[in-house]
Amino acid sequence: MTSGQGRHIGIWANSWSAFVGGLFSGLIVGIVFVVCADTIADAVRQPSCDDPGDLVLVSPTGSPEVSSFAAEFRGTNLTDGSTASSWAVLSSLAIGETATFEFTDPVDLQLICVVNGAPTNVVTYMLAGKVRSLAVRTDGSEVGQERLSPLAVLPESEIQNRQELDFDEGSTRSVTLTIRSTYDGLGTVDPEREPPQFRKPPGRTALAEVEFYRE
Repeated sequence: MTSGQGRHIGIWANSWSAFVGGLFSGLIVGIVFVVCADTIADAVRQPSCDDPGDLVLVSPTGSPEVSSFAAEFRGTNLTDGSTASSWAVLSSLAIGETATFEFTDPVDLQLICVVNGAPTNVVTYMLAGKVRSLAVRTDGSEVGQERLSPLAVLPESEIQNRQELDFDEGSTRSVTLTIRSTYDGLGTVDPEREPPQFRKPPGRTALAEVEFYRE
């Protein structure tokens, strides 16, 4: 081997070593970046009704106090853990109706979720009116002020999904929900008609479930 060939081989070997070293370093940096990015994402991910994370479901004391209810659609249905039952009021009187929940001791509330309407099945969901917006008051709310939360009418495959409320997070012993606006349902079925026909609203406006989560 000539001295010139040796120099070329040496240069090539050094270049290859530098390339492999750089590739390896880049791979390590990439892995570290991905791991750190996932860790940061987990740290900043906010609890939601779909994934409350480390928040703890907490139950109010006793039955909620409701301003009124229609037939068997009592306020107790709001916290029975079942979307097959609901609290309902007459749609013509729904605006301003309230449901108040009390806790024995102050709780650090961080998340409130509701199931809108009467989602036992698609038919009951379509028939009942639904809440368009709820005002939320806690012990932390300023006097004369309330937080307004818009609620959606969901597609058929999502009617039992939870929707998150906007409220003053923190320590409270009570939560009051007030219906501020509504969506009309199809009404109720008139069984004396053949074939059965819908009675147009006013029918009932329903809210199926309310869930509370604390730190």
